[in-house]
Amino acid sequence: FEEVYEWVDQVPLTRVRKVFGRDFSDACLMAEVVKHFKPSSVDLHNYRESLSAARKMENWTVLNQKVLKKIGIDLTKQNIEQLCAGADKAAEKLLLRVKTSLESGPP
Repeated sequence: FEEVYEWVDQVPLTRVRKVFGRDFSDACLMAEVVKHFKPSSVDLHNYRESLSAARKMENWTVLNQKVLKKIGIDLTKQNIEQLCAGADKAAEKLLLRVKTSLESGPP
């Protein structure tokens, strides 16, 4: 996933990346990454940093419905649960899909 890390490092994130999966677990950094490459597609005010599992689920659900589906990515409930839990490489796998989708243009 080295190419994913290099790609994300291009984005001026509001938080320093420490533990990748945990840092992306509330969907806020994912929203920032997508907004960086597709500015009109994300309203960052829709996402709040959180340690709460319920708030993380809400953030991911909104991001999935309002943003990811529009770039051809539809997360399952299981995908979202894995992302919220910071499961091993779940964020990296999604970022690779996002990168591929954004680089290939509109779905």
